[in-house]
Amino acid sequence: MSKPRPIGQLFAGQNRFSRLTAAAERLQALTGAVREQLDPNLALHCTVASLEEGVLVIQTDGNAWASRLRYESAELMRRLDYRLGPLHEVRIRIAPVAQSEPPTIRPNAITAESASVLASAAEAMTDPRLKAAFRRLSSRAKRT
Repeated sequence: MSKPRPIGQLFAGQNRFSRLTAAAERLQALTGAVREQLDPNLALHCTVASLEEGVLVIQTDGNAWASRLRYESAELMRRLDYRLGPLHEVRIRIAPVAQSEPPTIRPNAITAESASVLASAAEAMTDPRLKAAFRRLSSRAKRT
């Protein structure tokens, strides 16, 4: 059985992998150059998607950031022109960050004293739906 080799050695001779790595490194460098020219709060929400034939495509993670970036795009083009070469256009795309799972909503617990007050109030009510609602609320008391 052969010895394990570093992944870089496995793909060193493969042209596609080296081109992909070079493209990823180029996009990372472009993103850094763009972020240097932006307000730090805006920069955190921007990533360069591509730069081809003078068209810079920047991806943001929300509408508000995209609007702010559009507002600053002319000035950004002027500042980046000397670093990236002549830019004709800045395009902005919105790609929201995917959340892994929606947050779990748990009912808020209430104190035993509050639960007792709600249960007493429920007993005095004549409306059956309101009485049931108060009883459900009173059942949320913290269990110790």
